Amino acid sequence: MKERVTLKREDQKKTLADQAYKQIEEAIVTLQLAPGSIVSETELVELIGIGRTPTREAIQRLARDRLIRVLPKRGLLVAPLDLMGQMKLLEVRRQVEGLIIRLATKRASDEHRRAFAQLDAEFREIAFANDGLGFVRCDREFNE
Repeated sequence: MKERVTLKREDQKKTLADQAYKQIEEAIVTLQLAPGSIVSETELVELIGIGRTPTREAIQRLARDRLIRVLPKRGLLVAPLDLMGQMKLLEVRRQVEGLIIRLATKRASDEHRRAFAQLDAEFREIAFANDGLGFVRCDREFNE
């Protein structure tokens, strides 16, 4: 893959908690952590290879985002799939994202346009390769 132009961001340096969040979220989205399963904090620490404190911070954020639910003295419940909830969310996202895209195209700098063109090329490569994990990562970058 080609080296990607990155948009200038003040928060370029991610904290360990941010990294832990990203890795656990990816494990949930890619079904490495099965929906409805119960995992322990220790299992997550071992899975991502990041210490306890940043992992705990990530768990709190994941709980706020409703990707996991903390079950006192039992572990962490990976959110079960909610097909109807996802369908409703998609309906709203289509409308909101359409507005975002219209505004972004009007306001984008040349640097932003180049970055989006590179993301487009990468999305196409990933689709051709049928790379699910690559798609999740590229989609996250696109959203950021």
